[in-house]
Amino acid sequence: MKISILVLVIVFFATSAYSQLFKAEENTTCADCHEDIYEHWKTSMHGRSTAESDILYKAMMNWAVEDTKGKAKKLCVQCHTPYQALKGQEGISESDLGRPVDCVYCHSIDNLQQHPRFSMTYYGPRDNTEEDFHKIEKREHFSDGSLCLSCHAELKNPKQLSVCVTGDEFAERPDQSKTCQDCHMPQSKDDEGGAYSGHGFNGAHNPEFLHKSLTLKTSKTDSGIEVVIINDKAGHSYPTGSPLRQVILKVVARDEKGNIVFENWKENPLEEDKQAVFMKIFEDEEKYAPVPPWRAAGVKMDQRFKAGETRRLAYNMPETAKEVTVKLLFRLAPLPILKRLGIDDPYLKKAHLIDEQTVQFN
Repeated sequence: MKISILVLVIVFFATSAYSQLFKAEENTTCADCHEDIYEHWKTSMHGRSTAESDILYKAMMNWAVEDTKGKAKKLCVQCHTPYQALKGQEGISESDLGRPVDCVYCHSIDNLQQHPRFSMTYYGPRDNTEEDFHKIEKREHFSDGSLCLSCHAELKNPKQLSVCVTGDEFAERPDQSKTCQDCHMPQSKDDEGGAYSGHGFNGAHNPEFLHKSLTLKTSKTDSGIEVVIINDKAGHSYPTGSPLRQVILKVVARDEKGNIVFENWKENPLEEDKQAVFMKIFEDEEKYAPVPPWRAAGVKMDQRFKAGETRRLAYNMPETAKEVTVKLLFRLAPLPILKRLGIDDPYLKKAHLIDEQTVQFN
């Protein structure tokens, strides 16, 4: 099912200036009353969505802009720095154009088919006409996930190939009652016991959120072990979003002295154990792969887990194997890409643990 109404162009489609448009506030104004929410947002990937705050985004955007002679830039900035779509409108300064995905922008969206309506009325998941500073009006797109999907639903590259299709994946989720907010904006309580949605926007950049985000099961067989991986928590494919993301299975067996007697891969899992790599890989017109998403003309491989999918992998073990360790790892980007981009950041280079299990042999 296509979510055509939620593609990127909807939120950013050019319209005339609003009669109520005023100079966008600084986010510190929001923090005066919503301190907890502001602190969550400030360290989230929404709060750090700009090229100045996200070195991986900056490096990839610069590469894409250079490679496409500028054609890819609009695709990047329209979601990472959404005020760019308001350039030249009343009340929007040059400094506003570099702002990240922030409180004022999102909570000024009255209608997904228009730009934000900046006024003393904000929009959210519930009505509140008693606020001293501003009024709040309820809009369903703050509850059903459609606001999230205005950026996260689909991204097409300059060749019009969909390189991110989280919206279609979400539409086909087994549990149709699940929303984006259920996982990515869980409920929190303030000091007075009031409930509010967390604005840390949990995701792939949060190691705690990644932990146990897939279900891992291991068991012995007559010839070795069986590994079962289930995508039973995400309402979309896993991994989703950036095509750089990958999940890798690592299997290591040791003998009674602790010596390694089996590894499913040592250096390059794609070459040594392709079934253990769960990611999407693109190819160009000449079928060369891998290529970055803006060069892609087709999909070479897509081994990601669909929502609700169960995957089984079997490994034979040598007779000397006494202990087998199975690790499910998450990478924000493949190491060769980080090397090509000149990124030496320890956090980005780290393989984050999703789950780990050990099987003992007699």
